[in-house]
Amino acid sequence: MRALRYAGLNMEPANIRRKTASIRLLKSRKIPTIEHLPPLDPDEELGTRSVEAVFRRMRANFVYFMRGQFAMEGAPLKEFRERLDKLHSWDDLSLAENKVVGATKLTQKQIVETSWALEAVYTLQWALRLESELPWPSSTCNMEAAFRTIKQNQSAESLSERPLDELLEQMDLHYRMLWACRQSMLEGIDSPGELNGSVVVERMRAFGWLVNPGISWDEVDLSS
Repeated sequence: MRALRYAGLNMEPANIRRKTASIRLLKSRKIPTIEHLPPLDPDEELGTRSVEAVFRRMRANFVYFMRGQFAMEGAPLKEFRERLDKLHSWDDLSLAENKVVGATKLTQKQIVETSWALEAVYTLQWALRLESELPWPSSTCNMEAAFRTIKQNQSAESLSERPLDELLEQMDLHYRMLWACRQSMLEGIDSPGELNGSVVVERMRAFGWLVNPGISWDEVDLSS
């Protein structure tokens, strides 16, 4: 979409303004960017999910994470299901998650993959205003805080979701961070700005699901 200027007023679309702001912030932290990495889709093509849907997805991600934790400790599948049954999240798992959660034994690769799911849990908690801030993605989230939030919130009844523009502001920034992390991997160097690439990926997965109500968790586009 062409940026419009009328009577001296900047009428650039919001997605273009976010791109500009993200690039400015990343440059200030000496994180490489490329101008031709496009902006996110126009706001009118995106949307938000219901608070109930976000709450249920947060708990489903937590169950997926916990499957790996139980497997890592060698606990049987039956024990895992008994302990997590109270979250009532089995029907909210995606097809890919179900295959892992229902497996009698997990591979080391699956255990590692599930361990990163807590970053998506934390991002969804932030989206529901259960966390006041989304820290710079240089380290993993506060596990105790994420656990405590799951335990203290038994329903979505009193929760509210952050507005679309706030979600998209963070999504655009993490979109460009993801490119920087992948580029550093291709060049065989450390991620710039102390970015943790795995944290960035899981946050992007959560943002992509949040603002695209028509897709499933397994369909989130993580290209950059």
